[in-house]
Amino acid sequence: MRLTLPRGVEVFVPTRDSARWIGAFAHAWKRIGVSPLYVVDARTRDRTSSILRDLGMRQIDLMPEHDRVEDIVWRVGKGSTAEWLLRLDDDEFPSTDMLGWIRRHVKTLDSAAVGFSRRWCWTRAGRLAYAVPRDFFWLPESPDQLDPQIRLFRPAIVRWTTDIHTPGFAAKDISFAPPFAYLCHFDWMMRSRAERNEKIARYEAQQPGAGNSVAEFYLPEERAAKDSLPLQAFETREFERLAKSLLHDRALAS
Repeated sequence: MRLTLPRGVEVFVPTRDSARWIGAFAHAWKRIGVSPLYVVDARTRDRTSSILRDLGMRQIDLMPEHDRVEDIVWRVGKGSTAEWLLRLDDDEFPSTDMLGWIRRHVKTLDSAAVGFSRRWCWTRAGRLAYAVPRDFFWLPESPDQLDPQIRLFRPAIVRWTTDIHTPGFAAKDISFAPPFAYLCHFDWMMRSRAERNEKIARYEAQQPGAGNSVAEFYLPEERAAKDSLPLQAFETREFERLAKSLLHDRALAS
């Protein structure tokens, strides 16, 4: 299915050293007809930029001071003339319902930013599924939102921050899309347990507690061992091709 977003909405994807998986995501974006701007951390040392260039993807280089995405968001936002920016990380992909909801509602939104449910993807019996532990519904004011992420925002009116585990900005007026308008997170499928432990350690090194506080999200194996990783089957097969590509690329790299 090919999609379009309204004028005034710009999609950007921060990335660093993502050569192993960036091609699978770029192909997925091309299949739905959306052209995100890839923002490549200038410290990248692998073939990320050349892969994106070979696939005809738009890209720019930025050098953040801090080794985290929050220090990239404001740099993109300050230089943007778009009314709305939509950020997806390089291990995430939007559902067609999410993009459709944005297309239908963005012109009438009166909030400064919008949050969306995020599904952490896993496989069960060879089929794509997503985790629904009770603690993934962590926002008291929106208890039906699964791991909500504030990703659509008006760069002209938000207040920037580089604090870790923030959207990269703060805003007084934040609304939430309905849970059916979600994005998918493929971190568990793309990275080995050792790689995810390294990510936790990097967070912890930047700020004490920033890694250990989110370890439960990044180590599904520990939950599965305790039989506490409830999974739910997807109601769509739209992510199957991307998921298979990611698993294939991970297997080749191992």
